[in-house]
Amino acid sequence: MITVIGATGFTGTLIAQLLDKEQVPLRLTGRDRAKLDALGSSLSSNAEKIVLDVTDLSGLKTAIAGSDVVINCAGPFTTFGLKVAETVINAGVSYLDITGEQQYIAQVIERFNALAIKNECTAIPSCAFEYAMVDTAAAMMHQQLGGLTSIEATYFIEGMYTSRGTKRSIICALESPSFQLRNGTLTKIPGGESSPFPVDKNKTVQRFPFPGGEVYLLPLHIPIKNISTFLTAEASPAVLGLVSKIMPMIARTPLRKLIDLAIDHSDPVPKRTETKFKIFCKGSNANGTSSSTVEISGADPYYLTAKIVSQCAIALTKPGVPRGVISASMLSGFQFIQSITEAESVFWKQETL
Repeated sequence: MITVIGATGFTGTLIAQLLDKEQVPLRLTGRDRAKLDALGSSLSSNAEKIVLDVTDLSGLKTAIAGSDVVINCAGPFTTFGLKVAETVINAGVSYLDITGEQQYIAQVIERFNALAIKNECTAIPSCAFEYAMVDTAAAMMHQQLGGLTSIEATYFIEGMYTSRGTKRSIICALESPSFQLRNGTLTKIPGGESSPFPVDKNKTVQRFPFPGGEVYLLPLHIPIKNISTFLTAEASPAVLGLVSKIMPMIARTPLRKLIDLAIDHSDPVPKRTETKFKIFCKGSNANGTSSSTVEISGADPYYLTAKIVSQCAIALTKPGVPRGVISASMLSGFQFIQSITEAESVFWKQETL
């Protein structure tokens, strides 16, 4: 039995539909009975449906009873996720989620790794497309170079349409401290920094540091010392600098309520197929004598997240998976994530420099 918490949300619905196609026993939870019934009626299987508010601990325990795997799509995760993860792992049930919130990932690793090992289950925080694919690229370079000491990952996203849930997660991430890894030490990201980045020979954009989950996920399986993650934008350095300094402050003031109100009135259904991405990864070995690049390109990030999550959830029902808190590429090797995404027209290009 695979249980999807927050199944009526945008990504939760995609995940439920993909699991339904795989004909796995399925349980769906959500806050709204009408939305649950509508989702259930759209599926070919007779999925169980449970109305659930994740803040109701008793209801949560009932909802996950008998599950082999729980997929958590109910964010923001910094606000709601930790109790869900703790309850699931306490029950000895494997857990994964779709978060992009750096400090939530850190807390899951710190708080629940020993518990998951003790209870013989597995937790994968942030099985979303971006971190899963950079984690895979890092594992590829680690193998190719005979050891990976440093990596930088730059995300270029064209036509960035986001769901309401993603917008709320971004605001939660802005409220939290943000880190990258420097010489094995977590270092706070300063605001206001940006630099030119060539996407191709005809296009250069500005890139700026952002708090990627790779900072905590990669050291779970690679003895890496330096991790830098960047987003890009087609804006001037002055504008980017101002936004990166002001937005975290606004997110911690009463103006946050106005942001939440704007999110509530935004389009709930992003134009997912119009979003295209390129992820540029560059890594080097310990003495800096060899380096490697992996460029990943594709479209429709929400569908890719749903595909990766659904396939990882199915893999978690099989015997022999690693226990404890792991990253996506640790589940069945980096070829697993690569093959899932290549089947969805994602292109991987690796080169040794």
